[in-house]
Amino acid sequence: MSAEAVPTSPGPWCPDPMRQQRADYTLEDLLALPDDAPRVELVDGVVQVTPSPTLGHQNISSLLWLWLHNHAPQHLGAAQAIGVKLSHNTSRQPDVLLHRADVASAHSIPRPRGRRSRRGDRFAGHATDS
Repeated sequence: MSAEAVPTSPGPWCPDPMRQQRADYTLEDLLALPDDAPRVELVDGVVQVTPSPTLGHQNISSLLWLWLHNHAPQHLGAAQAIGVKLSHNTSRQPDVLLHRADVASAHSIPRPRGRRSRRGDRFAGHATDS
């Protein structure tokens, strides 16, 4: 009888421990993560896996987004869970944020009747100040 290694499929994505110690992840690394990677934020070069929100948390975030979406001045738009670049090695994903309405948008959400529609209410990917 001989012992042979049994090939196993790789587990879910997780940050490289050596790179975590060196804190050398960048926004480019974050954007290149595989589709099966969990929701993460980048803080000073360290990848931090963020926990899934609870139903209560999501309900409150949604209500806050809806209020901001309906009441923000026309030069601002509301968005949810969008990565925001703060520096080359820091990116956060706030639950709800306001952004300039002139920021490029992948999708536009129509305003409720009585309010003028505007671009920039929702966008995919990471927002930058450029």
